[in-house]
Amino acid sequence: QETIIDNRWRLDGIIGQGGFGSVYIATDILTNQIVAIKLQSLPIPHNPSQVDDLEHESLFYTLLRNDPGIATFHANGRSIPSLPSSSSSSSSSSFEYMVCELLGATLQNLFFRCGNKFSLKTTLMLADQLITRLEAFHSRNLLHRDVKPDNFAMGFGAEKGKTVYILDFGLVGDYLNDHDDERTVLAPSYAFCGSYYWAAISAHLDRSQSPKDDLESLAYMLIYFARGSLPWQGYADPDEPTSAMRERITRLKLSIPVDVLCEGLPSAFARHLKYVRSLGYKDRPNYGKLRAMYRRLMERKGYEYDGVFDWDD
Repeated sequence: QETIIDNRWRLDGIIGQGGFGSVYIATDILTNQIVAIKLQSLPIPHNPSQVDDLEHESLFYTLLRNDPGIATFHANGRSIPSLPSSSSSSSSSSFEYMVCELLGATLQNLFFRCGNKFSLKTTLMLADQLITRLEAFHSRNLLHRDVKPDNFAMGFGAEKGKTVYILDFGLVGDYLNDHDDERTVLAPSYAFCGSYYWAAISAHLDRSQSPKDDLESLAYMLIYFARGSLPWQGYADPDEPTSAMRERITRLKLSIPVDVLCEGLPSAFARHLKYVRSLGYKDRPNYGKLRAMYRRLMERKGYEYDGVFDWDD
């Protein structure tokens, strides 16, 4: 049985599922365009005046719509009458949805596809785009706060398949907003925000985050791509309280010297992490400096920025 949303989008199959809902590939029956639809259950009882999660996320897609590496936003809304039984949200009759441009595989899925490691060339080409994506994000006083391989994807199709897109604005926050322009101290109101493996040390210590912290998470990503793993991975014991797991990961991030973490890698990776960790809350990162480090390494290795990634072979 077909499921049509708002008499326009036909769900064709599920392509992603998680604790926050499901993502489907769908067809716009008015234009025959292939799109992606994110579906999420609304809380019961639901307050109609409340800004829902996907409505909140849609605002950022609209705000960032002219930036490179941002998926085209089509629509969002509420109340879907019926869903396939495979949906993780099928226990509720009330949903919110968001329709966006269909993208390709996430960097995490591509990493798995490439044998759990990227070549140095692929890592460096990704670094260049990823730094630029975060620079554009931060230029609007926005913080992503969940920088990780699952939240970046390549574009879909030959034309856009060389471009890295930034995903999932569910944890986006503003930086130095009008109501609170000095947030450098430990404060209970700043609950942990992010993903344990990738979060900056400030996030683990429940400190408010700033642009340097997104870039610290990016440093962990790039080290992971080039090394194949991070030392604190594998601490997902289902019988262990989440707080204990987080505490252990925090201790490891604090105790492992940067040069040990980056052992065997070119010095640019360690310099990246040391630099962003040295910044203060209000310091503006030098994005050009970070890009230049990786570009010089590309040149020294004789790599050409040709857009040919490991998964293209």
